[in-house]
Amino acid sequence: MPDSIVTKADMKNANEFFQKALLKRVKYDSVFEQFALKGNVVGMEYVSWFRVNRVAPGSPAQLGDENPSPLTTTTEKITGQVGGYGAYAKIGRKAKAIDPVKATLEYTEVVGDHGRETREMIMRDALISGANTTFNSNSAAGRVNIVKAITDVDLRKMFRTMEKAGAQKVTEIVQGENRENTYPIEACYILVVDHDQAFDLRGNAKFTKCADYSNPSVMFKNEIGSIVGFRVIVSSFMEDLTYLGGGAYDSAGTVQQTGSGSAARADVHTAMALGKEAFGIADLETLESIIKNEKEAGGPLNMFSTTGYILAMTAKALNKYWYVVLESAVGV
Repeated sequence: MPDSIVTKADMKNANEFFQKALLKRVKYDSVFEQFALKGNVVGMEYVSWFRVNRVAPGSPAQLGDENPSPLTTTTEKITGQVGGYGAYAKIGRKAKAIDPVKATLEYTEVVGDHGRETREMIMRDALISGANTTFNSNSAAGRVNIVKAITDVDLRKMFRTMEKAGAQKVTEIVQGENRENTYPIEACYILVVDHDQAFDLRGNAKFTKCADYSNPSVMFKNEIGSIVGFRVIVSSFMEDLTYLGGGAYDSAGTVQQTGSGSAARADVHTAMALGKEAFGIADLETLESIIKNEKEAGGPLNMFSTTGYILAMTAKALNKYWYVVLESAVGV
């Protein structure tokens, strides 16, 4: 039913109606959540994840008349403290006078978008802050020397590092189907990039776009294709991890720079490569939509109502060796 003709009579439970609208916006196209391990809530303040650590291969045990000694295994419980987050918007009397339901719905969707962005940044920042390995595109000397865009050479180095660390692939093999000029895709890690880095990768000869997958239905949210062992996901939440002028001077002018003349320096963008269960998050059961009318929130003159949300969540890097950060310049 179009928003413009929704009325109070259509809503048996107004709180449920707006709660669903909020949840739909908060959960819409979550990039990071689709790769997260969900935690079990321990109490009001903590969430936990449980992992059995890998066992190094030893000498083969040949069976005799008795059972061999059991493997020496270790387990790990990782706990994160849940934080509370929230925001609200004021709905003016004039907007409510025109269409109270539509006004409340649209403001609720706005704060829902804010909730989605909050969750994505919490997950992103947990990974960035816990990173153990950072690659600098075409540079072994750190961020200040970066002057090149991402290449498949960078990605191969990252892939080998993650494989040697024991990081499991996130995806299964994409099996072939009876479609001409399409390609099966091997099991891959995930590479999350910003829009400028995505543009550079699309121009790489080794890049396979999703339309050429043998089974495009296996696409993740915001996936654009694959390249040398990575399925590539674009996220606008990587944009503000750009260090303007953080790299070196590009005399050829082939990358985006901040500054002018010889004082210009390459802008450095950030990407992340993820293995399976590299990080975890709490669930969304605590998400709450809170709506107050003019008498409750509008002050002495009942000038406005409010709509907002409260959520409790945490994100935690679970194995710092199962994901890496890549910093690169981007093409002009």
